[in-house]
Parts: sequence; C-alpha cells; structure tokens
Amino acid sequence: MTDAAGIPGDRIRSFIERVEHLDDEIKALSEGKKEVFAEAKGEGFDVKVLREILRLRKQDKDERDEHESLLDLYVRAMESPGHHKQRRRSAKPRRIFSCSHCTTWVCGRSALQGH
Repeated sequence: MTDAAGIPGDRIRSFIERVEHLDDEIKALSEGKKEVFAEAKGEGFDVKVLREILRLRKQDKDERDEHESLLDLYVRAMESPGHHKQRRRSAKPRRIFSCSHCTTWVCGRSALQGH
C-alpha cells in the first residue's frame, strides 16, 4: 500500500520488522555467548584467553604470523638498552600456538592437558 506521497508504507514496515526480528535474534545469540563464557569461567578457564583464541582463529595464518612478528619486534625495542621506563608486567609476550596434529590452539602460558 502506498500513501499519498507515493511511499510504500507496507514495504517499509516489512523491512523494519525484519531488522527488528534480526536484532532480537542477535540479542539471543549474544546471551548464549555470555552463558558459554560463564560456563567456561566456572570450570576455571580464563575468558580473556578464550576471546583471544577466537580473535586469532578469525585471522589467516599469514596475518597471525605478521602480528606475532611485530609484537616480538616492539617488545624487543622496548627492552633495548635505551629504554629507561619501569615495566609493570613481564615484557615476555604471550604466544598462542596452533597444535601441529589437530585444530586445537594452545596458549604458551597455560599448561593444557594433552598438548
């Protein structure tokens, strides 16, 4: 149906309702993610590390390698003899490796059983 200005109101309403429905689905999925992270935290897993693994898995191998190389370079530059500021944390970067025989990701700081 079009109103006096020639704008198809029913079609606009249809788009809006579809987007609202998708927003509801996204909200439900976000709640589901929160529940999964809460479950993982309850079992003793570090949620920050899990989120980092998710972020890394979205990158391709070349992008991960480049990021790690730059991270190492920057950390070494900060530790050079001309650096006088006190470090608050260990400057050793956290490394996350892919397991060579499966699709598991292993954090260099944690001792995961079986890897």
